[in-house]
Amino acid sequence: MSTNLDNALAELAELALLENNWDDEGAPPPTGESIRNAEAVLRWAVEQGLVVTAVDGDVCGGASLMLDRGDLRREAWAYCSNGGENLITLIAHDDGAASVRCSDTGAVFVSLVPVDDSPIRTLYWGDDAKRQTIEFLA
Repeated sequence: MSTNLDNALAELAELALLENNWDDEGAPPPTGESIRNAEAVLRWAVEQGLVVTAVDGDVCGGASLMLDRGDLRREAWAYCSNGGENLITLIAHDDGAASVRCSDTGAVFVSLVPVDDSPIRTLYWGDDAKRQTIEFLA
């Protein structure tokens, strides 16, 4: 389990060594761009006091991170694709869930979906979405 910046950065650097079919099921290796994007998310997350619980390649191509506050009640799964899309999925194990998706134009937005079926709130990725991620994991 990665719990600090140095360990997580080392694990992220190791992703550059993955080769095509690294999972024995045809997964492409993460690109340099996806690793750099994941590093930016990682540095932001650590600055916010989040715990990095996993660093891994993604079977669709890219790099992924699991983040939380240390209690696993709520988690954030960050996915930086080989195509340059940066997504984050917020997972609540208690009272709701949320996801962040990329539009076909590349704009990233957040959709919070509480269990009680209240309306979806959508935000373009940026400072406000980062704030909501921190609040979600609080």
